[in-house]
Amino acid sequence: MVDHCNDWKSITWKPDFYSPVFNQYIEVKGTLTTEFKLKMQLLNYLNPGMIEDIWFVTRNRSYRWPGIYLMNIDEFQRHLKAQ
Repeated sequence: MVDHCNDWKSITWKPDFYSPVFNQYIEVKGTLTTEFKLKMQLLNYLNPGMIEDIWFVTRNRSYRWPGIYLMNIDEFQRHLKAQ
């Protein structure tokens, strides 16, 4: 037993939506929290390439975070129409 350590807490992630039409997971984010960043790093480590199969959508402006592109809702709507 290690002294002065907290118990381990499991980390889970469930996408907000899955579209069988597009075969895509969709994650809607207001902001990138530290917890979300950690979850995505772990997801990418445990399932390489899975992040590429997720559409990340934000209400704010579009931006990139290492390995993730967050498109704003207007861009997402145009993306869906183009599919």
